[in-house]
Amino acid sequence: MTRILVTGANGYIGNHLLYPLSRGERVVVKAVSRNAVGLERERVELVTMDVGRQGWTEALEEPVDTVIHLAQSSRYREFPDGAADMVRVNIDATLELLAVE
Repeated sequence: MTRILVTGANGYIGNHLLYPLSRGERVVVKAVSRNAVGLERERVELVTMDVGRQGWTEALEEPVDTVIHLAQSSRYREFPDGAADMVRVNIDATLELLAVE
């Protein structure tokens, strides 16, 4: 069984990737998003969480084979007021994901 993690699964690209990724018979997709509404599909496990929170990778429980990291801060247009959220989601979440063994 191949396990694929998609962060930012409710974004434009992530949402459009879920269907073709989950079509394989031996594939399970773990879709991570702040809002999982509308992401229900066969062979897709929904994980509702904010990747901007420290320790978010601890909730992943099982290892994955492939990571498609598409999460981005929803405050990207609010600079400089949204800068802290941008750093947490766009940089810190990426570093935390890279540190997972």
